Order: sequence, then C-alpha cells, then structure tokens
Amino acid sequence: MRSDDGAVVTEHQLPPGEPFVDPWQQPALDLWVDAAKSPIRIEMSGTLTDGTSRNIVPVVEEMLSNGERDLQLETHRLLVIDLRARERLLEIPKLVREHGGSLEWDGLTNAT
Repeated sequence: MRSDDGAVVTEHQLPPGEPFVDPWQQPALDLWVDAAKSPIRIEMSGTLTDGTSRNIVPVVEEMLSNGERDLQLETHRLLVIDLRARERLLEIPKLVREHGGSLEWDGLTNAT
C-alpha cells in the first residue's frame, strides 16, 4: 500500500485485543536505582533490547559486590522485545541467589 506522498506503508496485523506498541516511540530504557532504603529498588521502564540490556546485569553485580543483598525489581512498565534482552533480565534472579540475596520481583510480564 502507498500513502498519499507515494511512500510504501506496511500494515501489521495484531491478534484481537493486542495493543500496538511501537518500540521506536518508547524511551530506549529508563533505569532508576533507589538505594536509600532496604530493599534497594531497581525500576526499569521503556524498551529492553539486546543493546539497551547490556548494562542491567553489571548494575546488579555492582550492588552485590558492595554488600547489598535485598533487592526489589520493578519491571511492570518494561517492554522486552528480543530474546537476548529477556535472557539478561532473567540472569538477575540467579545472580542474586548465587550471592545469598533475596529478590522481590513480579516476574517478566511484558515480553514479546
């Protein structure tokens, strides 16, 4: 299909009831760390891709190396759009367990 100016337009079909989220219009990744209280709160929002996920494990590793053990991970406003990003996110619970810590997390809810 072509638009009025002649550009090619591609239509994407979504399953019924599935909202369209354009990852190009989402913030790449917002990452907040609140270390003022325990558990330390890590909040991520935006779009997690292979490129934007590269720093999430090192952030957690740094907290654990500083002796922090109780973490809370909030990802309910995070869109995970590729396999490598999902794998990196799922490394966090294993890493915390390996260091004898605890993690509060509602899990991976917005993965495609």
